[in-house]
Amino acid sequence: MTSEAPGPTAALSGRIRSGPSELLHDEVLAPQFRFESRHLLHHYAAIEKTLTAEYARMGLVTADEARDIATLLDGVGADTLTAEPGANMSDIAFALERHVEAGLPVPSSAGTWTAAATTSRPARR
Repeated sequence: MTSEAPGPTAALSGRIRSGPSELLHDEVLAPQFRFESRHLLHHYAAIEKTLTAEYARMGLVTADEARDIATLLDGVGADTLTAEPGANMSDIAFALERHVEAGLPVPSSAGTWTAAATTSRPARR
């Protein structure tokens, strides 16, 4: 598989300044993304739904926002997400966040949800 040269990376967090190299994407990240989307995506979605329920309990998102987020997560499937180095770092968790951001009716809500998700989740290794 070949990919386009990594473009500018969307602002995922303050820690990420550029996308992965083409070689890293093609040889490691894209195959890992395909595996995770086929075999682990429902677990990732369940984790994000649990975190969202906790964010609602803590008042970081409203009950309506939590419901909208859960609905978007329920609708995600292996064919919904793609590994995009410049948009989601070819990372399944970032791809889920982007999917939710794109689907929420109020863009500012996505910022609250993403900020809560990014700051409360341990760094992936």
